[in-house]
Amino acid sequence: MTAQRRSSFAIAVAAILVAVPAIAQESRTNLYNKFEFSPSLTSVILNSNIRVDSEDGSVGTEVDAEDDLGLETVKWEPRFALRWRPGRRHEIEAGYQFARRDAEKVIERDINFADTTFNAGVDLHTALKTDLAFLNYRFAIISKDGVQAGLALGTGGSGFA
Repeated sequence: MTAQRRSSFAIAVAAILVAVPAIAQESRTNLYNKFEFSPSLTSVILNSNIRVDSEDGSVGTEVDAEDDLGLETVKWEPRFALRWRPGRRHEIEAGYQFARRDAEKVIERDINFADTTFNAGVDLHTALKTDLAFLNYRFAIISKDGVQAGLALGTGGSGFA
């Protein structure tokens, strides 16, 4: 490295080091925005076991969706949330998490699902949708500038298709 390049590199590093504290001060997040919409991409970890018994009362086959049907265990999916903070210590969040998978696999064993039997060796296309809608309430026991800690209570429901 030439002397001129070393000087340019040193000046660039010094400029970055001087700018970092100013950037950190400007990007301080406000925990207390009244409304906040958060779209995100999340890693969903799934593990499903499925069984549907037939109408005549005979027991269906327990199916591991990942091993038997070839569905992914981890998948990146969109998530949307809307938060409302009616006060400094209160927060209500409603949201929706997508969880959709599909796969094609030759099954290795007979599977009885409701009144249908799928024989080993059949090429099976599977689509599974287990999206989740949720609603959370949070109460901050500690609520200071930049710090919030407290309790949460939530509920959710999943559609299965």
